[in-house]
Amino acid sequence: MQIRREYRSEPVCSPLSFWVHRAREGETWASASAHDPPRPRAVPGRGWPIYIVAYRGRRLVFASLAEIDSAIAVLGQRHLPTTLQLAREAGFPRFQHGHWLSTLPAFWKPWKTRRLLVRRLQAFRERETSRPWRASPGSGGSP
Repeated sequence: MQIRREYRSEPVCSPLSFWVHRAREGETWASASAHDPPRPRAVPGRGWPIYIVAYRGRRLVFASLAEIDSAIAVLGQRHLPTTLQLAREAGFPRFQHGHWLSTLPAFWKPWKTRRLLVRRLQAFRERETSRPWRASPGSGGSP
């Protein structure tokens, strides 16, 4: 399992972006002036960060370290919560079929695979935050 950071010339959204980076009250997600937690800003001379997990020919994409944290919290549970439960917690009880967990390929869902994924994501997250000079602004790392 490999995890790497790359940069793109345009802002990136992953399946987790809507569920993790919440729009301000009264704003739609796509046109929000700010999100909580903030979405990553472009790194001068590089672009917007994207985190890619590659394992056995499959890929997962994260647009921020906050999204990695959210994935760790959900996928690290031995028994996955229902998407209805997660959608209710996010304030969108009628959108459970659009939740990132419901669209996550079955390949990633067995406990053995998730346990390995969570361990690798945690180690990657620790490395990213232990080197704040490498973490991109707004991605959850120190400035």
